[in-house]
Amino acid sequence: MAFETPATLLVEMRDTGDWPADMPDSSTWPSFSKRRAAHLRLGQRGERLAARLLQELGLDVLMRNYRHGKGEIDIVARDGEVLCFVEVKTRRHARRGRPADAVGREKRRMIAQTGQNYLRELGWPQVAHRFDIVELVIPRWQVEFAAYHRAAFTDEPQSRRGRNQRERQ
Repeated sequence: MAFETPATLLVEMRDTGDWPADMPDSSTWPSFSKRRAAHLRLGQRGERLAARLLQELGLDVLMRNYRHGKGEIDIVARDGEVLCFVEVKTRRHARRGRPADAVGREKRRMIAQTGQNYLRELGWPQVAHRFDIVELVIPRWQVEFAAYHRAAFTDEPQSRRGRNQRERQ
């Protein structure tokens, strides 16, 4: 028997009586799924607003939510002749710092790697590219804070030694 998704498996297990006796039924899950859904809705709303912001700034939005392997690029856009890979960070508040602060070294590495995969799929076109960040704070219904950081980081790997030498200068 083939199942399309884990959700389908759970439904079929419940319907056929194969539901484990010690496993809670789905009636105990809504609070978790609603919280998760709210988090995802906020992110999707942020991405829509960021795409609109980029268009208002004159960029052409080419694609949203490009995925390759475990990596994802929220928005792929074009600014003239430059291809832009844009990470969008949306928060309800800035109590724990600015949203862009959440794009740490590992996240940047993953975005850069995914950007390279995007370029590979296009056949390595001779086009300049950059990595941008849009950060949004949306407490309720209105955007409280929005910032667009052009060329926020690069895809060039920094060795520890090289970075430490630059810091000493």
